[in-house]
Amino acid sequence: MAASPHLIQDRLATALAADEAPVLAAAWSVSAPARSVLARLLAPLGWDGILDRGPLGAPGSPWLRARGLSVSLSHADGLAAACVARGGPCGVDIETVDASVDIHAVAETVLPASAVRQVAAAPDPREAFFRLWTLSEAALKTLGVGFSNPVDGLEITLGPLMIIGAAPADSAWSAFELAPAPSHRLAAAMLAADGAEVRMIAGPLT
Repeated sequence: MAASPHLIQDRLATALAADEAPVLAAAWSVSAPARSVLARLLAPLGWDGILDRGPLGAPGSPWLRARGLSVSLSHADGLAAACVARGGPCGVDIETVDASVDIHAVAETVLPASAVRQVAAAPDPREAFFRLWTLSEAALKTLGVGFSNPVDGLEITLGPLMIIGAAPADSAWSAFELAPAPSHRLAAAMLAADGAEVRMIAGPLT
């Protein structure tokens, strides 16, 4: 069967086959485990279901060692997401926009000081909070840490969208964000060679 240019899994396979440029791809699905989303995303590549951990990526981050691809998984209230990258470690996060969350209290706990100020100054503080939260979590996963292990120098900005700092020498951040559903926000990030043009792909699994 010929690859479909409309399917996220075929778009990823085509991008990986085209050249050696860095690639960052994220896919999501309703009512499916995150690992199943990853399996479907990687199906055209013939993935055997084995994930490695080790020196190719950030500490503890999973990789497909034979293909040199990093992966990341996330899920939240009925939606699951998977991220795949070539050219460096990646991270993905998906969150439910929960109206009951005390955004200012949580922001003070989990976000960098500059992000807390952006939440307070935003026209829609709740929207800004969940965007900054998912971007921060995606960046921390890329680095192989979590909110319980703060990273000095990591900054997130929304206008324009940028992740700054905490990158190893000769590396630079790439990231994107989107709303896979009105109730959810998703962000994906990766570290690639400084100056490299990262090909970004995103879409639902259908």
